[in-house]
Amino acid sequence: MASKEFASDRLSQVRDTFLLCCFTGLAYSDVQKIEKSQIAQGIDGEQ
Repeated sequence: MASKEFASDRLSQVRDTFLLCCFTGLAYSDVQKIEKSQIAQGIDGEQ
């Protein structure tokens, strides 16, 4: 599912949010509350 390409940017955003919830165990309501300032650089150099 992570490699699925969608024609719509909105569907890609929904996919990314879903995968974030799956990989982190966060609830969708918690993901909605995340602010850009809370996103940090990881040990791999990516955000």
